[in-house]
Amino acid sequence: MCQRDLHQKRCLCEGGGDDRTLGVFLLKMMKDVELEEAQILIFWSEKKKCNNQSNKRDNQKSFQSAVKPSKKVRPVSRSPALCSSVFFKHIFSSLGMKMPSKMNYSPLLHVHSPPPQPCHKVCDVEYSSSMKGQTVLSQAERAVLCGAPPPAASGPALKDQLWPEESSGMERLLRKCHIRNQLVRECMAECLGVYVLILFGCGSVAQVTTTEDKKGQYLSINLGFALGVTFGVFVSRGVSGAHLNPAVSLSLCVLGRHPWLKLPFYVFFQVLGAFLAAATVGLQYYDAIQTYSGGVLTVTGPTATAGIFSTYPADYLSVWGGVVDQVIGTAALLLCVLALGDRRNSPLPDGAQPVLVGAAVLVIGIAMGSNSGYALNPARDFGPRLFTYIAGWGVDVFKAGSGWWWVPIVAPCVGALLGTLIYELMIEVHHPPTAAELQTSCLEVTEGKMGLEFGGPECVKPA
Repeated sequence: MCQRDLHQKRCLCEGGGDDRTLGVFLLKMMKDVELEEAQILIFWSEKKKCNNQSNKRDNQKSFQSAVKPSKKVRPVSRSPALCSSVFFKHIFSSLGMKMPSKMNYSPLLHVHSPPPQPCHKVCDVEYSSSMKGQTVLSQAERAVLCGAPPPAASGPALKDQLWPEESSGMERLLRKCHIRNQLVRECMAECLGVYVLILFGCGSVAQVTTTEDKKGQYLSINLGFALGVTFGVFVSRGVSGAHLNPAVSLSLCVLGRHPWLKLPFYVFFQVLGAFLAAATVGLQYYDAIQTYSGGVLTVTGPTATAGIFSTYPADYLSVWGGVVDQVIGTAALLLCVLALGDRRNSPLPDGAQPVLVGAAVLVIGIAMGSNSGYALNPARDFGPRLFTYIAGWGVDVFKAGSGWWWVPIVAPCVGALLGTLIYELMIEVHHPPTAAELQTSCLEVTEGKMGLEFGGPECVKPA
């Protein structure tokens, strides 16, 4: 039987084995340029500590103090399978993904099922690709599976050594553009998602306005924003979760589902995406705007064009009436978003959530749009407003509507918190715990300033 120790030479068996399960999983992640070798080594080191503890219960207290010294908890037993589960949770969490509840993986290095024969020592011999049925290891694969030293810092990156025969010149070029910092990737995804939202939304307003309702009407504006939200979510949901809205990010931080440290970065890039999209619409419709306005860019009046980009109150609406309008609209939006994302409240098929979030925006626009244009999103309003200020509309974009500009920034945040509180108190907290939650309640994976750590809460046993 093969020796199953990542840091010793051992057999890698043809057709499978626990080591191969681990190796294929990690190498696939690194091939997709999602994980760095340093991250994997950290996770693996923590897993080894967990494995050792499962065999040495008398050292449970010292294990917990070494892994999470700031939290005093009752010692709990950690099985090898649980250690493996946490290892995978670390991997998925570092990718910003949720580990599938029914993921097909072996309890790594602990389930000693008899391997298929024959068994070859691939760490001692390099096989050629012509050897049928055998595992061919690249230098990087051998580094992971055989415990060889990682590539030198000055040498080629690990990701560039994986499956070189399968990489085209363009793929290698694109890999060089890869950004490893997870926060930067998330911020870029938020920026692009909001860009798509505003490009379609403000673009629809520009078409309706400059053609004087000949190429669209109010409903087409609602559809533009609704579909903009849908495709913006599709663009960014796999990387950042597709907040696309500072009010949504704030609510998730309050719920503990998003780190507070990331909030200012998300907000900045959301505003940046909205600004860039407004600039794109302004460039695309430059001639139409000049013709419609007679070359005079105004915020109010019969040929006003600032409303193409940002929201302004109706003539009859007071500032405080606008605050109420935005609070109610954003609270309704968050109720819908949280309900659609609640897996314990009628889970949706994959791909349905972005479409239904767009539908929620559509119905809010139809029902609540006449007062002030249903901004519901500080980035959606402030980014384009900043563009109009720079592009020639001037300071009037901040003076119009009795200083209206702050309402679409503050009121949606208040409304988002209100909607979140209502949903949590009336729906979320009343869900009974699932069987999976009861089984894994002895383990907690938390995210701290220095990254993911093992937690050690007291075990909550089912009644």
